[in-house]
Amino acid sequence: MPAATAALVAEVSAVPAGKLGASMRPGCPVPAERLRLIRMNHWGFDGKVHRGELVVHQDAVEENAVRLRPGP
Repeated sequence: MPAATAALVAEVSAVPAGKLGASMRPGCPVPAERLRLIRMNHWGFDGKVHRGELVVHQDAVEENAVRLRPGP
């Protein structure tokens, strides 16, 4: 795997309660246990690799991880 591709690998985990903060409150349509945290490196507009996080529904992990992978 080329270094640039390896640098863009994503990690998926449950979302720690502290990450949800005030956005998670009674009545939210998606319970916290159905959310996932994707931690990934991405190319910034400055041409450098940066680390970022994205919270998504568990059913959207694969769809979003595919979008974050480098193109052919």
